[in-house]
Amino acid sequence: MTSAPSPAPGRLRSADRQTGVRPSPNQPSPRAATVTLIAMCLGAMTTFLLITASVSALSAIQDDLHVSPTGLVWIPSAYTLAVASLVMSAGTIGNLFGRKRTFLIGAAIMIIGSLTVYAAGSTGGVIAGQLISGLGGALILPNSLAVLGATFPDPHRRTEVVTKWAASSGIGLAVGPLIAGTLLDHFHWNTVFLSTAVLAVVTMAAAVFVAESRGPEGKLDIPGQVLAVLGVAALVYALIEGGHDGYTSPRILVAWVISAAALTGFVLVERAGRTPMLDITLFRSASFSAVMFVAAVSLFGFTGLAILSVLFYERVQHLSALDVGWRLLACFGVYVILTSSPG
Repeated sequence: MTSAPSPAPGRLRSADRQTGVRPSPNQPSPRAATVTLIAMCLGAMTTFLLITASVSALSAIQDDLHVSPTGLVWIPSAYTLAVASLVMSAGTIGNLFGRKRTFLIGAAIMIIGSLTVYAAGSTGGVIAGQLISGLGGALILPNSLAVLGATFPDPHRRTEVVTKWAASSGIGLAVGPLIAGTLLDHFHWNTVFLSTAVLAVVTMAAAVFVAESRGPEGKLDIPGQVLAVLGVAALVYALIEGGHDGYTSPRILVAWVISAAALTGFVLVERAGRTPMLDITLFRSASFSAVMFVAAVSLFGFTGLAILSVLFYERVQHLSALDVGWRLLACFGVYVILTSSPG
Protein backbone atom coordinates (compact mmCIF):
# COMPACT_ATOMS: atom_id res chain seq x y z
CA MET A 1 0.00 0.00 0.00
CA THR A 2 1.55 3.30 -1.07
CA SER A 3 1.06 6.62 0.60
CA ALA A 4 -0.03 9.76 -1.21
CA PRO A 5 2.81 11.86 -2.56
CA SER A 6 3.79 14.80 -0.37
CA PRO A 7 5.11 18.18 -1.46
CA ALA A 8 8.82 18.54 -1.84
CA PRO A 9 10.45 19.83 1.37
CA GLY A 10 11.98 22.78 -0.42
CA ARG A 11 8.64 23.76 -1.95
CA LEU A 12 6.90 23.40 1.44
CA ARG A 13 9.48 25.54 3.18
CA SER A 14 9.11 28.15 0.44
CA ALA A 15 5.34 28.25 0.99
CA ASP A 16 5.85 28.52 4.74
CA ARG A 17 8.11 31.52 4.29
CA GLN A 18 5.59 33.25 2.09
CA THR A 19 2.51 32.70 4.26
CA GLY A 20 4.03 32.34 7.71
CA VAL A 21 1.66 29.40 8.23
CA ARG A 22 2.63 25.75 8.42
CA PRO A 23 -0.16 23.65 6.86
CA SER A 24 -1.73 21.05 9.10
CA PRO A 25 -3.66 17.99 7.95
CA ASN A 26 -5.78 18.12 11.12
CA GLN A 27 -8.71 20.44 10.59
CA PRO A 28 -10.23 21.89 13.80
CA SER A 29 -13.84 21.17 14.63
CA PRO A 30 -16.34 23.96 13.85
CA ARG A 31 -16.69 24.66 17.57
CA ALA A 32 -12.92 24.91 18.09
CA ALA A 33 -12.59 27.14 15.03
CA THR A 34 -15.33 29.44 16.35
CA VAL A 35 -13.68 29.70 19.79
CA THR A 36 -10.35 30.49 18.13
CA LEU A 37 -11.92 33.23 16.00
CA ILE A 38 -13.64 34.79 19.03
CA ALA A 39 -10.47 34.71 21.13
CA MET A 40 -8.28 36.25 18.45
CA CYS A 41 -10.84 38.94 17.62
CA LEU A 42 -11.15 39.78 21.32
CA GLY A 43 -7.36 40.18 21.47
CA ALA A 44 -7.33 42.56 18.50
CA MET A 45 -10.28 44.51 19.90
CA THR A 46 -8.63 44.90 23.31
CA THR A 47 -5.39 46.10 21.73
CA PHE A 48 -7.08 48.82 19.70
CA LEU A 49 -9.67 49.74 22.33
CA LEU A 50 -6.91 50.87 24.68
CA ILE A 51 -5.79 53.48 22.12
CA THR A 52 -9.04 55.44 22.00
CA ALA A 53 -10.03 54.70 25.60
CA SER A 54 -6.79 56.25 26.88
CA VAL A 55 -7.23 59.26 24.58
CA SER A 56 -10.76 59.78 25.91
CA ALA A 57 -9.46 59.79 29.49
CA LEU A 58 -6.78 62.44 28.85
CA SER A 59 -8.80 65.41 30.08
CA ALA A 60 -9.70 63.68 33.36
CA ILE A 61 -6.09 62.55 33.83
CA GLN A 62 -4.82 66.08 33.25
CA ASP A 63 -7.25 67.53 35.81
CA ASP A 64 -6.31 64.95 38.44
CA LEU A 65 -2.54 64.67 37.95
CA HIS A 66 -1.90 68.20 36.59
CA VAL A 67 -0.19 66.82 33.50
CA SER A 68 1.66 69.20 31.20
CA PRO A 69 0.55 69.42 27.55
CA THR A 70 3.67 67.53 26.48
CA GLY A 71 3.11 64.82 29.09
CA LEU A 72 -0.46 64.50 27.90
CA VAL A 73 0.70 63.62 24.40
CA TRP A 74 3.08 60.99 25.80
CA ILE A 75 0.27 59.01 27.49
CA PRO A 76 -1.28 57.55 24.31
CA SER A 77 1.97 57.85 22.35
CA ALA A 78 3.86 55.58 24.78
CA TYR A 79 1.44 52.75 24.05
CA THR A 80 1.43 53.10 20.26
CA LEU A 81 5.23 53.59 20.24
CA ALA A 82 5.79 50.28 22.04
CA VAL A 83 3.38 48.42 19.77
CA ALA A 84 4.84 49.84 16.56
CA SER A 85 8.45 49.25 17.64
CA LEU A 86 8.09 45.66 18.82
CA VAL A 87 5.37 44.16 16.64
CA MET A 88 7.73 42.73 13.98
CA SER A 89 9.89 40.84 16.46
CA ALA A 90 6.76 39.63 18.27
CA GLY A 91 5.76 37.60 15.22
CA THR A 92 9.13 35.83 15.19
CA ILE A 93 8.81 35.10 18.92
CA GLY A 94 5.46 33.44 18.26
CA ASN A 95 6.91 31.33 15.46
CA LEU A 96 9.72 30.12 17.70
CA PHE A 97 7.98 29.59 21.04
CA GLY A 98 4.35 29.07 20.06
CA ARG A 99 1.78 31.57 18.87
CA LYS A 100 -0.86 30.68 21.46
CA ARG A 101 1.68 30.89 24.27
CA THR A 102 2.96 34.24 23.04
CA PHE A 103 -0.60 35.53 22.63
CA LEU A 104 -1.46 34.54 26.21
CA ILE A 105 1.71 36.17 27.53
CA GLY A 106 0.81 39.33 25.63
CA ALA A 107 -2.67 39.40 27.18
CA ALA A 108 -1.16 38.87 30.64
CA ILE A 109 1.29 41.74 30.08
CA MET A 110 -1.59 43.98 28.98
CA ILE A 111 -3.34 43.18 32.26
CA ILE A 112 -0.20 44.12 34.20
CA GLY A 113 0.16 47.35 32.24
CA SER A 114 -3.49 48.33 32.69
CA LEU A 115 -3.33 47.62 36.42
CA THR A 116 -0.14 49.72 36.63
CA VAL A 117 -2.01 52.68 35.12
CA TYR A 118 -5.00 51.95 37.38
CA ALA A 119 -2.79 52.26 40.46
CA ALA A 120 -0.69 55.17 39.13
CA GLY A 121 -0.58 58.43 41.06
CA SER A 122 1.73 60.31 38.71
CA THR A 123 2.27 61.00 35.03
CA GLY A 124 5.34 58.77 35.04
CA GLY A 125 3.33 55.85 36.41
CA VAL A 126 0.68 56.26 33.71
CA ILE A 127 3.28 56.38 30.94
CA ALA A 128 5.13 53.36 32.38
CA GLY A 129 1.90 51.37 32.45
CA GLN A 130 1.17 52.35 28.86
CA LEU A 131 4.61 51.16 27.77
CA ILE A 132 4.02 47.80 29.47
CA SER A 133 0.62 47.49 27.81
CA GLY A 134 2.23 48.32 24.47
CA LEU A 135 4.56 45.34 24.86
CA GLY A 136 1.54 43.14 25.44
CA GLY A 137 -0.29 44.58 22.45
CA ALA A 138 2.73 43.95 20.23
CA LEU A 139 2.73 40.28 21.24
CA ILE A 140 -1.02 39.93 20.66
CA LEU A 141 -1.48 41.49 17.22
CA PRO A 142 0.79 39.46 14.87
CA ASN A 143 0.25 36.20 16.73
CA SER A 144 -3.54 36.50 16.74
CA LEU A 145 -3.42 36.88 12.97
CA ALA A 146 -0.96 33.97 12.62
CA VAL A 147 -3.18 31.72 14.78
CA LEU A 148 -6.11 32.45 12.48
CA GLY A 149 -3.95 31.64 9.45
CA ALA A 150 -2.98 28.28 10.94
CA THR A 151 -6.55 27.45 12.02
CA PHE A 152 -8.17 28.36 8.70
CA PRO A 153 -5.91 27.05 5.90
CA ASP A 154 -8.58 27.42 3.20
CA PRO A 155 -7.80 30.73 1.39
CA HIS A 156 -11.45 31.81 1.02
CA ARG A 157 -12.33 31.03 4.63
CA ARG A 158 -9.12 32.67 5.79
CA THR A 159 -10.04 35.87 3.96
CA GLU A 160 -13.39 35.91 5.76
CA VAL A 161 -11.90 35.48 9.23
CA VAL A 162 -9.13 38.03 8.60
CA THR A 163 -11.85 40.51 7.56
CA LYS A 164 -13.64 39.83 10.84
CA TRP A 165 -10.36 40.21 12.72
CA ALA A 166 -9.74 43.60 11.07
CA ALA A 167 -13.33 44.66 11.79
CA SER A 168 -12.90 43.74 15.45
CA SER A 169 -9.93 46.10 15.68
CA GLY A 170 -12.14 48.86 14.26
CA ILE A 171 -14.87 48.00 16.76
CA GLY A 172 -12.27 48.38 19.52
CA LEU A 173 -11.41 51.86 18.25
CA ALA A 174 -15.09 52.79 18.00
CA VAL A 175 -16.31 51.54 21.38
CA GLY A 176 -13.24 52.75 23.30
CA PRO A 177 -14.53 56.32 23.67
CA LEU A 178 -18.04 55.08 24.53
CA ILE A 179 -16.80 52.75 27.26
CA ALA A 180 -14.44 55.42 28.59
CA GLY A 181 -17.17 58.06 28.47
CA THR A 182 -19.63 55.88 30.37
CA LEU A 183 -17.07 55.10 33.07
CA LEU A 184 -15.83 58.68 33.33
CA ASP A 185 -19.36 59.95 33.89
CA HIS A 186 -19.70 57.76 36.99
CA PHE A 187 -16.23 56.76 38.23
CA HIS A 188 -12.60 57.89 38.50
CA TRP A 189 -10.48 57.97 35.33
CA ASN A 190 -8.41 54.94 36.33
CA THR A 191 -11.43 52.66 35.93
CA VAL A 192 -11.07 53.18 32.17
CA PHE A 193 -7.86 51.15 32.29
CA LEU A 194 -9.38 48.61 34.64
CA SER A 195 -11.94 47.87 31.94
CA THR A 196 -9.19 46.91 29.46
CA ALA A 197 -7.69 44.60 32.09
CA VAL A 198 -11.06 42.87 32.49
CA LEU A 199 -11.43 42.47 28.73
CA ALA A 200 -7.91 41.02 28.55
CA VAL A 201 -8.86 38.47 31.23
CA VAL A 202 -11.87 37.41 29.14
CA THR A 203 -9.57 37.14 26.12
CA MET A 204 -7.19 34.85 27.99
CA ALA A 205 -10.06 32.67 29.19
CA ALA A 206 -11.18 32.13 25.59
CA ALA A 207 -7.66 31.66 24.24
CA VAL A 208 -6.95 28.78 26.64
CA PHE A 209 -8.95 26.50 24.32
CA VAL A 210 -7.03 27.54 21.20
CA ALA A 211 -4.68 24.99 19.60
CA GLU A 212 -0.97 25.75 19.67
CA SER A 213 0.90 26.38 16.42
CA ARG A 214 4.35 27.43 15.31
CA GLY A 215 5.71 28.95 12.14
CA PRO A 216 8.75 28.28 9.98
CA GLU A 217 12.12 28.37 11.63
CA GLY A 218 13.49 31.85 12.22
CA LYS A 219 15.86 33.82 14.40
CA LEU A 220 15.36 36.93 16.47
CA ASP A 221 17.01 39.96 14.92
CA ILE A 222 18.23 41.51 18.18
CA PRO A 223 20.55 44.18 16.68
CA GLY A 224 17.82 45.27 14.27
CA GLN A 225 15.23 45.39 17.04
CA VAL A 226 17.45 47.48 19.33
CA LEU A 227 18.26 49.95 16.56
CA ALA A 228 14.60 50.15 15.49
CA VAL A 229 13.40 50.94 19.02
CA LEU A 230 16.18 53.47 19.58
CA GLY A 231 15.60 55.19 16.24
CA VAL A 232 11.81 55.37 16.48
CA ALA A 233 11.87 56.37 20.17
CA ALA A 234 14.36 59.18 19.52
CA LEU A 235 12.31 60.39 16.56
CA VAL A 236 9.04 60.43 18.54
CA TYR A 237 10.81 62.13 21.46
CA ALA A 238 12.11 64.88 19.17
CA LEU A 239 8.69 65.40 17.59
CA ILE A 240 6.81 65.59 20.91
CA GLU A 241 9.33 67.43 23.09
CA GLY A 242 10.39 69.72 20.24
CA GLY A 243 7.00 71.38 20.35
CA HIS A 244 7.84 72.57 23.87
CA ASP A 245 11.61 73.12 23.79
CA GLY A 246 11.99 74.12 20.14
CA TYR A 247 13.05 71.79 17.36
CA THR A 248 16.56 73.28 17.22
CA SER A 249 17.28 73.24 20.95
CA PRO A 250 20.42 71.26 21.99
CA ARG A 251 18.50 68.42 23.59
CA ILE A 252 16.24 67.97 20.57
CA LEU A 253 19.16 68.20 18.14
CA VAL A 254 20.81 65.31 20.01
CA ALA A 255 17.59 63.31 19.62
CA TRP A 256 17.54 64.03 15.87
CA VAL A 257 21.13 62.81 15.54
CA ILE A 258 20.49 59.65 17.57
CA SER A 259 17.40 58.87 15.52
CA ALA A 260 19.18 59.38 12.20
CA ALA A 261 22.18 57.29 13.28
CA ALA A 262 20.05 54.45 14.69
CA LEU A 263 17.73 54.27 11.69
CA THR A 264 20.69 54.35 9.30
CA GLY A 265 22.29 51.54 11.28
CA PHE A 266 19.00 49.65 11.17
CA VAL A 267 18.92 49.79 7.37
CA LEU A 268 22.54 48.60 7.14
CA VAL A 269 21.98 45.75 9.60
CA GLU A 270 18.80 44.61 7.85
CA ARG A 271 20.49 44.62 4.44
CA ALA A 272 23.42 42.55 5.71
CA GLY A 273 21.47 40.12 7.94
CA ARG A 274 20.48 36.59 6.92
CA THR A 275 17.21 36.73 8.84
CA PRO A 276 16.27 40.42 8.82
CA MET A 277 13.33 41.69 10.82
CA LEU A 278 12.35 43.81 7.81
CA ASP A 279 13.15 43.02 4.20
CA ILE A 280 14.55 46.36 3.03
CA THR A 281 14.38 45.28 -0.62
CA LEU A 282 10.58 45.61 -0.44
CA PHE A 283 11.01 49.38 -0.50
CA ARG A 284 12.42 49.15 -4.00
CA SER A 285 8.79 48.91 -5.06
CA ALA A 286 7.38 52.41 -5.46
CA SER A 287 3.85 51.21 -4.69
CA PHE A 288 4.95 49.46 -1.47
CA SER A 289 6.89 52.53 -0.33
CA ALA A 290 3.92 54.77 -1.07
CA VAL A 291 1.55 52.55 0.91
CA MET A 292 3.91 52.46 3.90
CA PHE A 293 4.35 56.25 3.80
CA VAL A 294 0.60 56.86 3.67
CA ALA A 295 0.05 54.36 6.50
CA ALA A 296 2.64 56.08 8.71
CA VAL A 297 1.24 59.55 8.06
CA SER A 298 -2.30 58.29 8.64
CA LEU A 299 -1.32 56.69 11.96
CA PHE A 300 0.27 59.88 13.29
CA GLY A 301 -2.59 61.98 11.94
CA PHE A 302 -5.19 59.64 13.40
CA THR A 303 -3.67 59.82 16.88
CA GLY A 304 -3.25 63.59 16.73
CA LEU A 305 -6.80 64.12 15.49
CA ALA A 306 -8.23 61.98 18.28
CA ILE A 307 -6.29 63.87 20.99
CA LEU A 308 -7.23 67.32 19.66
CA SER A 309 -10.88 66.31 19.18
CA VAL A 310 -11.22 65.12 22.78
CA LEU A 311 -9.61 68.26 24.19
CA PHE A 312 -11.69 70.51 21.93
CA TYR A 313 -15.01 68.88 22.80
CA GLU A 314 -14.30 68.77 26.53
CA ARG A 315 -12.37 72.02 27.04
CA VAL A 316 -13.99 74.33 24.49
CA GLN A 317 -17.49 72.94 24.05
CA HIS A 318 -17.68 71.63 27.66
CA LEU A 319 -19.23 68.30 26.67
CA SER A 320 -19.31 65.28 28.92
CA ALA A 321 -16.98 62.37 28.25
CA LEU A 322 -19.86 60.22 27.00
CA ASP A 323 -21.05 62.96 24.62
CA VAL A 324 -17.51 63.13 23.26
CA GLY A 325 -17.52 59.37 22.76
CA TRP A 326 -20.66 59.56 20.63
CA ARG A 327 -19.13 62.29 18.48
CA LEU A 328 -15.92 60.34 17.98
CA LEU A 329 -18.00 57.36 16.89
CA ALA A 330 -18.68 59.18 13.63
CA CYS A 331 -14.94 59.15 12.92
CA PHE A 332 -14.10 55.66 14.12
CA GLY A 333 -17.30 54.14 12.74
CA VAL A 334 -16.09 54.85 9.20
CA TYR A 335 -13.04 52.71 9.92
CA VAL A 336 -15.25 49.84 11.10
CA ILE A 337 -17.34 50.00 7.93
CA LEU A 338 -14.29 50.05 5.67
CA THR A 339 -12.53 47.17 7.43
CA SER A 340 -15.74 45.11 7.44
CA SER A 341 -15.97 45.29 3.65
CA PRO A 342 -14.33 42.28 1.91
CA GLY A 343 -13.55 44.49 -1.09
